[in-house]
Amino acid sequence: MSHPSRPDGPTGEFVRTNSHGPHPFDVAVGRRLRMARKARSLSQGQLAESIGLSSHQQVQKYEQGANRISASSLAKAAIFLGVPIDYFFVDVEGMPLPAKGAADPIAEELAADPRAIALLQAWRSLPAPKRNFFADLIRSAAQEPGDGE
Repeated sequence: MSHPSRPDGPTGEFVRTNSHGPHPFDVAVGRRLRMARKARSLSQGQLAESIGLSSHQQVQKYEQGANRISASSLAKAAIFLGVPIDYFFVDVEGMPLPAKGAADPIAEELAADPRAIALLQAWRSLPAPKRNFFADLIRSAAQEPGDGE
């Protein structure tokens, strides 16, 4: 059961610190951590090692939002994954966006879709001539009349 901890809520009421389940901010940051890791075809173990953890299990907990990632670990992850630190806060409701504007919505949509990630990973493994062939094939198919969708 939750216990009141301090009287600093918006109207002076007690704020509960022992809530049930992970905090939505931790879940959002964890989701973004997982998306960045998977987009780079990295394992949880590789990410754990890069930020100085002994086990992939802690990364798993960060990604689920079950454990809160420290600022230093998040900074190390951002450097290792090659993303700006604000990348992790895009999904946090109420968080102001950086002055440069929101991330590319198409990239965001692709990064959130596991099928798109799998396609991008397969794409990266193709030699350039095959990439060109498939890109031309897709452009050609996209220009043909629809199939009733």
